[in-house]
Amino acid sequence: LLSASQWLKLPETNIKIIIHMQLCRRCSCIICRERCTMKQVRQGRLEEEIRKSISSLLLNGIKDPGLTSRIITISEVRVTRDGSFAYIYLTPLVLSGEDKGKVDSDVLEAFERAKGTFRSRVGKDIKLRHTPELIFRIDNSMDYGRHIDEVIEKIHQTQASSGEKAEEDGQERTETGE
Repeated sequence: LLSASQWLKLPETNIKIIIHMQLCRRCSCIICRERCTMKQVRQGRLEEEIRKSISSLLLNGIKDPGLTSRIITISEVRVTRDGSFAYIYLTPLVLSGEDKGKVDSDVLEAFERAKGTFRSRVGKDIKLRHTPELIFRIDNSMDYGRHIDEVIEKIHQTQASSGEKAEEDGQERTETGE
């Protein structure tokens, strides 16, 4: 990791901005020169602790075959400001030949069945007065990213094909003497 003085000496690039957003999302630091409130810092820590607790239970303690039979990634956890709800975004691995919709619904059903187990484990691992209610959702950000990539690729292809047509038209005009 870089010290704050080394960080400030780096040139301003997109990579630096992306790394900064990952490292300094919910803290107060000298790097971004912004002060986050203690509530935001606490909320970020709570999100990370909930993710760790659910991940460890998925790896070691859960017996539901709907959860242990496939690879599931917890892509993000978001806790509301008052800490009463925690939204857990899941990404199940879908193998070729499987129906994504069916896999997503099966995984959500399995998590809903085990919601009480997850909540009690979170309550034991994180000493809180009030354990947030867990709401499981499928993370579709990867699908959305692929869709955006496809749209951008189509735009590039249409621009390239229209550029080739313009060049061909220009060559035909010079050959005919126009």
